[in-house]
Parts: sequence; C-alpha cells; structure tokens
Amino acid sequence: AGPEGSSVVRSGRLAFAALALILWMADRPAWASTWAPPVPVAEAKRQSSEDPRGFLEESAAWIADPDAADDPDWLREILLRRGRAAWFLSDREVARESARALEQLAQRADMPTAKAYALLLAADEAADLGHHESAIDHVTRAAGILRQARDPRWRAIAQTELCDVYVGSEREDQAWVHCQSAHRYFQ
Repeated sequence: AGPEGSSVVRSGRLAFAALALILWMADRPAWASTWAPPVPVAEAKRQSSEDPRGFLEESAAWIADPDAADDPDWLREILLRRGRAAWFLSDREVARESARALEQLAQRADMPTAKAYALLLAADEAADLGHHESAIDHVTRAAGILRQARDPRWRAIAQTELCDVYVGSEREDQAWVHCQSAHRYFQ
C-alpha cells in the first residue's frame, strides 16, 4: 500500500476529523446546543395553582418534548406540579402518570428528590382515599430523602409536607413539631 493507505495517514485523517468536529461543536450557535424550558418554574407553579386544567393541557406538550430531559431539575418540578394539579382536579390517572414519570426520572438522572416527589404524589392519593397511615408512611420516606439534601429548602419542604400529612390525618399533636420546624425555615 502506498502512503495514502498507510495506518499513519489514516490515523492522521481521523485525528484531524475529530479535531474538526470538536471545533465545529464549540462554534455552534447557542440555540443548537442548549434547550430553554418553555416556561420558568415559578410561572408553572403559579399557573398550576390558578388554572390547573389549563396547566395540565399546556404542560403535556412541554414534558413530551424530548429535549425536556436535558433539564432534569425543571422536569422534576413540572411533573410534581402536574401531579398536584391533577390531584386537585381529581384526575387520578394524570397524577399516577406524573408519579411514574418522577420515578423514571429519579432512576435515569440519579435524582433522589424526584423519588421524594413521587412519594409525595403517592401520599396525596393515599390521603384522598382515606388511607392516612399509608400517606404518613409515604411522606415520612419522602422527608427522609429530602432531609439528606444540603440545601435547606429541601428540609423546609420535608417539614412542610410532614406538617400537612399529620394535620390532614387529624394528628395535630404530631403535626405541631413539624409545623413549627417548617415555620422556622421560612422565617
């Protein structure tokens, strides 16, 4: 084989092609390499509370976008809001779908907080069905996950959810300590 067929020449061409690809990717416009959420989380929270039905309709397309997986934190928040909006509207199927999607996200993105959110949605359904012990168990497990996070916001959410589940289970004496702790986080 001549110089064109030598392994040194082929290796050189491959190295050059790899370098060209890296430089091309580094020079791509921002729209080609990053995905921006269609709505900020704060707006999604507001919309899910003020117009849960409209939120469920709009957010279905957001989470169906394959690029949504590029922002697992955003996706986690939207899925929780979908589950809570569905629960408010008594749409158990959408709430369950949201919980399943959160479970999958927890595994795919190694995201314990998504697992905690799935447990909170399961607790909502259990409480709605009058299964208060099960609801307490789900929230306690979720709170255990959230308390391990370094960000105090997660610990505040854990305490708030424990307060809520105990109040909803008419166990105000047990709720009191969690409600007080949550209040301290928000001061």
